[in-house]
Amino acid sequence: MFKTNTKEEPCNEEKEKGRCVLVYLLRVDKERRQYRGYLENVRDLAAAKQRLVDDYIEEISLTDEIKIICGEDAVVLGKPLNRAWYDDNGKLVTVFAGTLMFVRREGMQLVNMRKEDVELIERSMKPIERIACGRVFTKPEDSLPEWEGLS
Repeated sequence: MFKTNTKEEPCNEEKEKGRCVLVYLLRVDKERRQYRGYLENVRDLAAAKQRLVDDYIEEISLTDEIKIICGEDAVVLGKPLNRAWYDDNGKLVTVFAGTLMFVRREGMQLVNMRKEDVELIERSMKPIERIACGRVFTKPEDSLPEWEGLS
């Protein structure tokens, strides 16, 4: 269920603290295809943010510890729709476009994502099928292909 798209060894928090972190990605490509989420090792977060999000970067709190890194104004700029964020009560919070990166912060320190973080993200972020007449239509995560490309 929790795919890791990396050929590298997993980040070792003890040895590589602050230099390597396991993040969660929800990708969408230029052809507007969405992909299932997956974990990936990132050794240079600043470069990864710019490469993956490819826009002015915005960081939003999903929780106190889990941050969403996304493109600022990506929906308004016409980037491919990706996910709709729903709160615990099932109420729509916002819609995201472009690739999303999720990181875990404990204080100011970046640490590896946890299984329960991924479960929360998958519960909260629903793939968008379309938006019509002011309504967001979603589709099941398991209907999406797995990302097979290089990051």
